[in-house]
Amino acid sequence: MTFSFSVAKAPFPWTSTALAVLLLIAVIALVMAIIESRQIVAKIKKIAAARFDLANEAERERRRIARDLHDQTLADLRKLMLKSDKLEGENAEFRQEIESVSDEIRRICEDLSPSVLENVGLTAALEFLLINTIENHNFNCAEGLEELNFPSNVQMQIYRIAQEVLNNIKRHAEANFVEMKISDENGFQMIIENDGKPFAPDFENLPKGRGISNIKSRAELIEAEFSWKNSEDGKTIFTLQK
Repeated sequence: MTFSFSVAKAPFPWTSTALAVLLLIAVIALVMAIIESRQIVAKIKKIAAARFDLANEAERERRRIARDLHDQTLADLRKLMLKSDKLEGENAEFRQEIESVSDEIRRICEDLSPSVLENVGLTAALEFLLINTIENHNFNCAEGLEELNFPSNVQMQIYRIAQEVLNNIKRHAEANFVEMKISDENGFQMIIENDGKPFAPDFENLPKGRGISNIKSRAELIEAEFSWKNSEDGKTIFTLQK
């Protein structure tokens, strides 16, 4: 007994070719999508880097202005103060006005370019900022977190964010007490709590003049997340996580 087999021809000879063409088109489309996606990511990174460079340039310009004010304007005021000592009559009042202007210029210089950040580091600078901005306060830093290994430009952005938040509290919250907590829980974390007016911004419609948009842009620059929330006990809590 013998058996024989035969393979029938495909009912549609063009099916295999069509499938191959469709598969090739799908592969080409996938490759193009991957290339386009990578190009978009590269453009986003390029824009982010440009924004960071712009922010760094702004800080350099702040330092330059602060240096000019300190080296030139304060020097001129000191000369004027020495000359005022030779005047008769209301010399004491005139000298006091010069000293007041000098103190204000020093404060402006420190706001423009916080020397404390370069001198003592981020955590100590944040504590110094809190002390000098808010009268009733508490600063809590996790043990061993005195030194943070962030680049100086990242530290500056964190400092500026804290500065904006504390200034907003001082101007608008009418708070009796403010607490700042620094920890390394899941990375760097800064929490600022206050017992003033509840505040939770609508990020779709950011309020003008409160520095919220500055906080948002600075956080994006350093790839950090931030939030505001109102607790059940009436506190407003700002959190920055990096």
